[in-house]
Amino acid sequence: MVVPFSATEPHDMTAAYVPFPVGAYRSLSLPTWAICNAVAHVSFDRLDRVKVGSDFLSEVISGADLERIVKGLQHALGMD
Repeated sequence: MVVPFSATEPHDMTAAYVPFPVGAYRSLSLPTWAICNAVAHVSFDRLDRVKVGSDFLSEVISGADLERIVKGLQHALGMD
């Protein structure tokens, strides 16, 4: 299961949208939101890196940011 990120600011801002500022991670060059109400699944083979231009970055989200996403998921799933 994955939570997609988007650089398009949500129109109906709720706790299900977790903001990430520019530079929070090397792959985030624009203000970005984790869209916790759009959980999806992808192949495990796609989870090891992020394509940025012609390069691939391998990043790991911090524990604090993962907790923010978990809270966003709890809100999106009605568990808060």
